Amino acid sequence: MSGWQSQQTGDTGQAIVAAELSRAGFLVGGISPDAGEDLWAEVDGRRAIATGDFPLRALFQVKAAADAVDEFILDVEVDHLKRWAAQPLPVFVVGVSGPAGKIFVESVDQIIANDFVGKNLFDLQKKTTRVRLEAASDFASDVRKAIERHYEPLQLTLA
Repeated sequence: MSGWQSQQTGDTGQAIVAAELSRAGFLVGGISPDAGEDLWAEVDGRRAIATGDFPLRALFQVKAAADAVDEFILDVEVDHLKRWAAQPLPVFVVGVSGPAGKIFVESVDQIIANDFVGKNLFDLQKKTTRVRLEAASDFASDVRKAIERHYEPLQLTLA
């Protein structure tokens, strides 16, 4: 696939992810310049803004494949995982497959918990690691739950 075709596939993948999140009530935006993440999203963002609720935000790195696939496996630079692990926001790696837009997702926290058991990510010397993203049964709902879990310890109850 040529450079422009690869870029078009990536743009389409980002648009599919943004549309899915928006349809589920997330406030979504692109990140520019590209610092390693493609999208940010806030759970029920418009309502949260109107009511002054605590912002539940996350970052998304989107990868897309032009062809339909049953599993989404990709090589990720370890330095990218380090950057995402250091983020105060939850970060998700999302794969979008083919014209139908099948979505695969894994949180960076889960990638680290599954693939780096007993290892300190920041001590690794290798350049890349192979990551398998899970097919999402209900992408927006799965992400919403993970974001809410991430922020549970920070929620204030003012009475």
